[in-house]
Amino acid sequence: LDMAGDEGDMLDMAGFGALRLTHHPDTLSRTEIYVNAQYCAQAGMAREEMLSRIGALDVPERMTQLDRLCQLIELLYIRAQQIEEHTHCYRQMWPGCPPSLIERKTRMVYTSDGRRCQAYIFIRLLTSQEFDARRYSCPGALATLHAAMGDFRCGSQLLADMAADSHVTIRSLSNTAAGRQLLSRLAVATNQLFAPTVATAARILADFSPLPKTLRPPAAAQPEQLFRLPLPPPLQQQQQQQQSDER
Repeated sequence: LDMAGDEGDMLDMAGFGALRLTHHPDTLSRTEIYVNAQYCAQAGMAREEMLSRIGALDVPERMTQLDRLCQLIELLYIRAQQIEEHTHCYRQMWPGCPPSLIERKTRMVYTSDGRRCQAYIFIRLLTSQEFDARRYSCPGALATLHAAMGDFRCGSQLLADMAADSHVTIRSLSNTAAGRQLLSRLAVATNQLFAPTVATAARILADFSPLPKTLRPPAAAQPEQLFRLPLPPPLQQQQQQQQSDER
């Protein structure tokens, strides 16, 4: 019985995009890539081109740089929290296609002895109303990051701004005072998100590290001392004042 083939037939008839990546459980190298028709249609590509691009790690960028940065922070946070199945909503715009709002679900499959062997990614197109209702309903970091940047736009506004936002790069933000302030607020929020994980890691290193004590991080080190993102002088002063007030 061809279970993979039967599953592929079912996914081909699904009304959402589906990507299945099969890995060797020992090396995690890819052994099989599957995409259904809806996934390719969302990207405006034939299945052969999509499979080729995924295999060659040449999938076109379909997010703005700032959206991608927030997504990467979100994925790192999810991994640090050991969340194996997660859902998040964001906007995307494949080359030559109009912008869209999507819900992306990721699920991992493991062997009987606990080794990861497959990853499933399901992509469903959302209306603006669905996006607004779902975007912060799942655990994650995006709500914190967007609030830190003061970005409370609704789904319809995000779609309208996609073309203009695509021209805004991290470098261009760093070249303006307002952009540096935004990136600094994002850095502070990221520090706060990862502070508990970093503090736990510091305690483990201090208690169990085989390194000589002189090379270990201090047990009482503050998380921001171990995981630091640069802040401009005004925000450094603000953070120092906040720390002083907390003491």
